[in-house]
Amino acid sequence: MRRAVALLLVCVGARAAAGELHFGGYLNTALQLGLFDCGGDANACRFLDFKNTNVFGLTLEARPSSTVEIAADVAVRNLNFATVHTLDDTGDSAKVQPVSLRLKEAKVELRDLFGLRGLDLSIGALRFAWGTADGINPLDRVNPFDLEDGAGFDKRLASPALQLAYTIGPVRIEVVALPLFTPAVLPIAAIDLTGLGNPGQVFTLNALATGTPPEVRKIETPTTTPAAALENVGVAARVVWNSPVGAFAASFFRGHDSLPQASGDARLSGYQTQNRVDLGVPLLYPRLMFAGVDWRGPLWRQLSGWVELAVLFPERHALSISEAQLRQLQKLGQIKEVPSPLPTQGTQGDDVMVHAVTGLEYLFDDIVYLNVQYARGLPIERQASDVHNYVLALVRVMLLEGRLELDARGAIEVSDTRTLGYQAGGSVSWLHGDVAKLSLGCTFLGGQDGATFARLGPLSHLRIALESKF
Repeated sequence: MRRAVALLLVCVGARAAAGELHFGGYLNTALQLGLFDCGGDANACRFLDFKNTNVFGLTLEARPSSTVEIAADVAVRNLNFATVHTLDDTGDSAKVQPVSLRLKEAKVELRDLFGLRGLDLSIGALRFAWGTADGINPLDRVNPFDLEDGAGFDKRLASPALQLAYTIGPVRIEVVALPLFTPAVLPIAAIDLTGLGNPGQVFTLNALATGTPPEVRKIETPTTTPAAALENVGVAARVVWNSPVGAFAASFFRGHDSLPQASGDARLSGYQTQNRVDLGVPLLYPRLMFAGVDWRGPLWRQLSGWVELAVLFPERHALSISEAQLRQLQKLGQIKEVPSPLPTQGTQGDDVMVHAVTGLEYLFDDIVYLNVQYARGLPIERQASDVHNYVLALVRVMLLEGRLELDARGAIEVSDTRTLGYQAGGSVSWLHGDVAKLSLGCTFLGGQDGATFARLGPLSHLRIALESKF
């Protein structure tokens, strides 16, 4: 092992002599204590697993020649949430102290391809941070969502992709191909981000059953991902103009939504043998197409603003009940008759949706930062009738030459039916030695029934974190 490490260092040193090579890294550690429904329940006030307990990352930037650049970011994640279920599991370190790897970026960029100045090709696990808004970006949907903490929509995963870009003066044209589909990462907590609601209603068991209606014990969700085939290759394009009054951009994407959606025939299991049944709800990743525009630029002195708008063309999906299974249950005498028409539940419509955000930010004497936004629509609002309105605000204060940071943030959600939701939180951070940041913060989410923030309520938490770079 020592010889291998020594040989690696020799190779790295030799490569550094031939061109530019920079290593870096970071170590983040965090704990999140759940604050939802802490009323004496033994399962309440538990630590939430956001898969970020200990994260050790290494970054690499290299330029072996003037027209070739290499970048990589690999994170080792020690979860510290044991998955021990039997005594034998205690002898498995992967279950006692789970560890996973995540590739946050890995790309090779060829500049001035074929000798044409401004023509660049990038290949690898790429991140496309399209859109200009802060926090909520309707146009930032080329990469899959990273919703592990569920309380924010500003994180994404890298995608296997190819990008061809051409820059001529203030204009940049980007064309992207995504040959392999990557799904979003969803929170481990029991949060419904599919818009599924109560699939048990599809079966109308109270009306169909000949005897006492059975209780739905659990819901299983078999999930189908898009096949690795040519017909499922995602494509995207963007044109950016860096004008004297700000940056204008137009974007287009056609591929699959990274969030799953219920679709197809749901099935019951165990109906014939007991009064408790399991419900199988099939999930898939629907096709999605969107086009949009955005702008960001200065307005007056320290005041700047932005506008971002996306027009989404979703694919219609519905959840239905298996007719073949209903006929079998009728023969067994478990239900009175097969209903006609079959019960269905629309899970996603094909109505055109508009998601938009506009905002302002102002910096007072490099001490107080203010950010105010209005947004319509969140990524997990999957039907036109579910799109809600949001007003978001952030205040950040920097003291002691930037070492002490205080921030408070909040959001109010209002639906078209006057349903209210809220998000509130804040943090106190201390910068130690100019490289290590210690912070304590909290996030609360909730609202009335039907509010999107109410669905996310179980992710309310108190957080302590330490971040350091080297």
